[in-house]
Amino acid sequence: MDKFDLKITKQNWEPYYGNNHLRIERVEVTCGGDISFSKHLKLPLSQRLWEDLIHRLKITGLCIYRCNTSQWTISWFSGHCCIQLDENEQVEDITYVP
Repeated sequence: MDKFDLKITKQNWEPYYGNNHLRIERVEVTCGGDISFSKHLKLPLSQRLWEDLIHRLKITGLCIYRCNTSQWTISWFSGHCCIQLDENEQVEDITYVP
């Protein structure tokens, strides 16, 4: 890959709903700036949250839980992130394991 062809990845939340052990491959593009989870609360999943998690924080795993779904993979390895959605499919909580 040419270093000038590097791009921010497009959000793709679908594979990460529910309990899973999918690893997120490290991306080549890093975004600068700080990360504030509170700015994503009470909003739907977004491209900006994707960039914060994948390109700034560089998470290695992700589970997204809809309201009232069982959770059993929380904190299972370093770099893992869990997103809890409320009944309106808006972000209720984000947890990250350093």
